[in-house]
Amino acid sequence: MNSVESEILRSLPKAIRVLAEKAASGSVEHLKSLSSKAREYQVHGVAILPVLYIHLDPVHIPKQITPESSRDLILAKWSFISIVNFCSVRFTMNGSEPGDPLFASVTSNWTRLYPWIPFFYRNFLADLASARSRSNSPVSLSEAAKITVGFMATLCEGSPKARSLLIATTAIRTTIMQLWITVADMENDDVDADRPSEPPARALSHLRVSMGLVIAFCLTSSAAGPTLPEFLAAAGGTSVVVATTLRHLRLLSKEVRELKEPSTPAESFQKFGSCLTFSSSFSQTVQIMLTLSQEYDAAREEFISRGSVYTVATALAQLRPQILSELPGDRDNPRTGITPRRETLYIGYRYIQHTMLESDDGKASICEAFRTRLLETILQTGHTEYERIPRQKREADVDVGLLIRLPHLLMHKRVLHIAARSLSRIQSRNIEVHARRDRVLWKYWDAFKEAINRYLRAEERLESIERPIYEFTCGGDQAGQKCISREETDVELYRCSGCLTVKYCSKHCQRSDWMKRHRIQCRIIRLAIGPLGSRDIRRNLLMIASIEAEERIPEGMPLQRFLDDARRSNPDYRGDVIAELDMSVYPMIHSVQPIYRYRNIFIKDPTYADLFRQIRSASSNIYKVVKLQQGNTVHYLLSPSTVLDVVFGWPQFEGVD
Repeated sequence: MNSVESEILRSLPKAIRVLAEKAASGSVEHLKSLSSKAREYQVHGVAILPVLYIHLDPVHIPKQITPESSRDLILAKWSFISIVNFCSVRFTMNGSEPGDPLFASVTSNWTRLYPWIPFFYRNFLADLASARSRSNSPVSLSEAAKITVGFMATLCEGSPKARSLLIATTAIRTTIMQLWITVADMENDDVDADRPSEPPARALSHLRVSMGLVIAFCLTSSAAGPTLPEFLAAAGGTSVVVATTLRHLRLLSKEVRELKEPSTPAESFQKFGSCLTFSSSFSQTVQIMLTLSQEYDAAREEFISRGSVYTVATALAQLRPQILSELPGDRDNPRTGITPRRETLYIGYRYIQHTMLESDDGKASICEAFRTRLLETILQTGHTEYERIPRQKREADVDVGLLIRLPHLLMHKRVLHIAARSLSRIQSRNIEVHARRDRVLWKYWDAFKEAINRYLRAEERLESIERPIYEFTCGGDQAGQKCISREETDVELYRCSGCLTVKYCSKHCQRSDWMKRHRIQCRIIRLAIGPLGSRDIRRNLLMIASIEAEERIPEGMPLQRFLDDARRSNPDYRGDVIAELDMSVYPMIHSVQPIYRYRNIFIKDPTYADLFRQIRSASSNIYKVVKLQQGNTVHYLLSPSTVLDVVFGWPQFEGVD
């Protein structure tokens, strides 16, 4: 201790000063007493901390554990426990305040303290089997875990500067990541309860939440950006981090599933406390998944391949009834009660939405979520009447956003059928009643239901008519007859690389058809599948055409008024317009746009560029396009129903103009 710290210590009340001086001299009992009185002596914490630093000088770290080093380790252990207790009490009382003198004292002594973290981990935690069997150890497995995890978690919560130091200290990155992996492997009996009435399982849950907090800061905070690859490497690579993250989340789901129904008010309070712990752990873990998925495509796909969507959706379904149950005071002040608890579920919805929009196969992700009762969970997450959330704010919430984005996926047969089964299950169990109290949620749920039924009707109509010939027949001719039908032979058919739609059994048939008609047809078909030639669009072209053919421009649409306004506001306007059907939303939207707004879209593909020039050279035309969305990519197709009719003579639907 320096002279200033000694002077401050002498100014303390006599009883505290005597206790601190004896602790400084190496009395284990007096160190324990200081630790137990952290709340009582909180106001004097800054004066007491230098006493604890005495026993944490790195010179006391032994190269190996011997009977002679045991006393130094015990003093270091209780000094660390005391620091954690003083900091925890200060954070509980004051929260995170920049420049807090207690946390400032700890961060100024960071170089003295952090070398102990890898020491405690390496000697008392790294080998769980040995740690469990070790007797008469100066530091138990439980104590080592609470010291290392508790110290880092408390600093992360209470001090922005301490968080930055933790992230920037390269010497402990491997320890942090390995400790996170170890905590996932710990069992209930490995961690001692802080109070006799506390079950061991809850003590382990608290430890995992604290460790998750540290990892979340290390991997997801803005300060962690440049060091993220180094943390991943310290853990053993992205695959290890992905596996460990999912393991923590599955352990959480298991704990929520095993919660017992309370029989007394005290048990109810204890259960709710556990649920808040679980919800905090869920938020941290899913945020790690979301951050890694946004930063690394490979990490996102590995999460998905390892079942992340199922795991997140399952945890959402299990957590929802626990954290959204109404508590006393929720009605009086929902903004500090049930509303922030619902945010826990929203982060899970954000992850599922991310996989739907960004993954290589968003359809598979949303199908997995549907199978895991995602729609049921969303309907039961709705806001209550007493929360009084403004409509615009509610429409920006992620659960509503998911319902808004889901209809465009219904053109895929697999998504449509699984969504239809979910709808049937929801209606049979009367789950919709929960959503009716939330007008915004109900509005978009009702639209989604209508979309499901609309696409089911379109599919039924498609099954009643003959499929277009390009789906099953070679496009070439031999003596005026179609060459081969795939229904009658095993000959493999090859797709035209231009239109990606018509198929041929041989180069001969392809050349023959190209000279006769496909030279013209190819460019027309290309317009109907979009510049990128999406496989999903080709597979669902008949469904898209069916819906488009059924969608009539609404009567009374102010076309002439639009033309007049466009002519006045745009000198370059010549009367050439596009009638757009937006199938990326539901209800679908009809609009009329000037053709020049599509210039940048059309010009990307030579075929579209030619069309653009033809339209611009005409005196007055109205062309129809269909707007689709796949993930975050928007596609514009020249009227698929018209193209299929012109090229293949695919019949218009009965009753459709």
